[in-house]
Amino acid sequence: MFPIETRVLIADDMVGMRKLIKQNLIQLGFRDIIEAEDGEQAFRKMLEAHLEGKPFGLILSDWRMPKMTGMQLLKTVRDSADFGSVPFLLVTAENEFEQVKEAISMGVNDYLVKPFSSASFKAKLLSAWNKHRETLRAKSAK
Repeated sequence: MFPIETRVLIADDMVGMRKLIKQNLIQLGFRDIIEAEDGEQAFRKMLEAHLEGKPFGLILSDWRMPKMTGMQLLKTVRDSADFGSVPFLLVTAENEFEQVKEAISMGVNDYLVKPFSSASFKAKLLSAWNKHRETLRAKSAK
């Protein structure tokens, strides 16, 4: 599982959903949690955190947001030399195979379908952590 010191960024345009995700993270022991209202604000916060030397170690982003969607944020993150390997979970009401397939092809670590339970939230975080570790192992083996 992600170390509890991991700095987490939540991007969602719905205050209630940000609070729910934050509560689930706090229940798991996380304390360094930052919120953003949309993808643009999230990416600005990522840039600021990077410049301050306090980068995020996990991003949880809603799929549908104004200004910059979760998919656009994922693409921006994956295309960045500084953030390309940051674990990324999409949180969505979408459960369509084509959209999920697109997110996977773009490098999402996992996705969480709303509504979700605390158990499924934890399971998806663990899955994302395991995929992230596998990616790191594969890169270090080269």
